[in-house]
Amino acid sequence: GFSFHIRQALDIELWEAALQYLAEQHYIMRGRLLLGQKPFNDIAYQGFDKNFQINLQVLDWKGKFPSLVEKDNDIFQAELIKACDDLVYRFYGDLQQDLAHFFLIEIDVNHYFFVMANHHIGADGISVIFAQWVCDVYKAMERRKSGSRESLPVYPALFAEHVKENRALMDRPETLDYWQGRASKVEPVSHLPLVPKNPERVIEKQII
Repeated sequence: GFSFHIRQALDIELWEAALQYLAEQHYIMRGRLLLGQKPFNDIAYQGFDKNFQINLQVLDWKGKFPSLVEKDNDIFQAELIKACDDLVYRFYGDLQQDLAHFFLIEIDVNHYFFVMANHHIGADGISVIFAQWVCDVYKAMERRKSGSRESLPVYPALFAEHVKENRALMDRPETLDYWQGRASKVEPVSHLPLVPKNPERVIEKQII
C-alpha cells in the first residue's frame, strides 16, 4: 500500500466518495478471498465484490503526538509510521475479508495522514499512482460541489495492464524453455492423495 500527508482542511465525506469512485473503476481495490465450491480441496480464490462499499476508518490522533507535531521532523515521521504498523500489518486469514483497507488519521485541524494497506496479492494492481488519482478526483469533486460541470477523470485499469505485460514476458519461448529445463530435473510425483473432509470420498489429483 502507500501513505501520504494531507496538509489542508478536508471534507471527509468527499474524500470517501473519491475513494469509492476509484474502487468502482478498479476491481483490484474490491478484492476478497473466497473459499472454493469444494471445501475439501482447501482452495481459496481471489474474488471481486460488485457491490463494494469503501470502509474509510477515520482515526482521531490529534493528541497522540503533542510534542512532535509542531516540529514535524524525522522523529515525528518515524513515530507516526511506527504507530501505523498495527493498521498495515494484519492477518488476512478470514475469508470474505476485504484485501484493501483505508485509514484517514486526523493529526491536526489542517493535517491528515492517509493510509491504504492492502494484501500482497493485490499489490501489483494497486500502484502508488493511486495517491495522485484520489487527490485529483477529490479536487474535481470539490469543484463540482461548487458548481462546476466538469466530468470526473477516468483512469486506466493498471492491474489488467500488469497481467498483459506479465504474460507477454513470461510466455516467451526462452522463458518457457528455462522453466521446462529446471522442472525436468525434479523427480515427478505421479499421484498426490488428498484427504477430504468427507472420509467416504477418496480423491487423487494427477500431477502433470
